[in-house]
Amino acid sequence: MFGSGTRLLAPLLEDYLPSMKVIRIYKSTTPEAHINCLDINKIEDLEDILANLEKEYGNLEIDFVGAASMNQSEMFVSLDNSKIEEFLSTGVNSYVRVTKMLLKYMIRSKYGRLVFLSSFRSVHMAIGTSLYSATKAFGETLFTAIGKEYGRLGISSSVIRMGYFDGKMLDELKSKGTENIPASFLSAKVGTPEDLCSAIRFIFNNPMTSGGIIELDGGLHFG
Repeated sequence: MFGSGTRLLAPLLEDYLPSMKVIRIYKSTTPEAHINCLDINKIEDLEDILANLEKEYGNLEIDFVGAASMNQSEMFVSLDNSKIEEFLSTGVNSYVRVTKMLLKYMIRSKYGRLVFLSSFRSVHMAIGTSLYSATKAFGETLFTAIGKEYGRLGISSSVIRMGYFDGKMLDELKSKGTENIPASFLSAKVGTPEDLCSAIRFIFNNPMTSGGIIELDGGLHFG
């Protein structure tokens, strides 16, 4: 789990524990401790962990969920260069590094499941979402391409394009007051952790979804 601080993945985490190893890669907020979880905040530590696990257990069957992202509230021209670099590091470079690392192990075991959590903002941009939208669009392209490129090797890679969910984004909207909540939000169902995790389970169990994008927006529309 990359970006595992989100509470939206809690039901999925319980599916894996305690029978399987869970590696959680976090940025600044340390996840709540769970038995059988390995928590790291540096991608370079992942290589050593995977190498040791492969040495101990043999070929690894890896399921991956990419939830890491940064929220944006400023206009592009107002972002300082350090913030821009942080956006690119989190939403682009980190995903390239992690997926390239994981694919080596997936190819050896002829099994792998990759799911990237995107947002409706990848296609419906708004004021103050420039880099957020761009990094989500990048992730969608990367993960759909991997699905088409490696599907013949038993590796699936898919995207879930999310609408409004009961997570950090919703918390931030509520904190700004109801007058700042867009009309599109009021017309859509708000997703729950179980809504998201049931979709992830479906993808993990059905490799025919590889290379595709699943819209999980609860009827979100703009008009």
